[in-house]
Amino acid sequence: MSATFPFQTLEISRALLDCRRCPRLVAWREEVGRVKRRAYIDETYWAKPVPGFGTADARIMVVGLAPGAHGSNRTGRMFTGDASGDFFCSRHCTARVLPASLWQQAHRMV
Repeated sequence: MSATFPFQTLEISRALLDCRRCPRLVAWREEVGRVKRRAYIDETYWAKPVPGFGTADARIMVVGLAPGAHGSNRTGRMFTGDASGDFFCSRHCTARVLPASLWQQAHRMV
């Protein structure tokens, strides 16, 4: 893992994982983690806030509004495990905005 990956410090990531400031979002993500989609019934869902990744000096930042129910809420990795990740990577990796190696490294996190 490079010195700039992930851009969040461990302290920020730990604080993020403990955050419960939005009661409706907390209730939703935890319920989705309990009441699973049939395709993922045997998987353990992350069901916590999802930390970011990338470099601090990036020229572009992509912000997700909330964890994807059966994507990042399941995997614990932003834009992975669902159609949003497939769309994001297919557009940005192909355009060389985001190196495929960085995307693959993000998939191995957590």
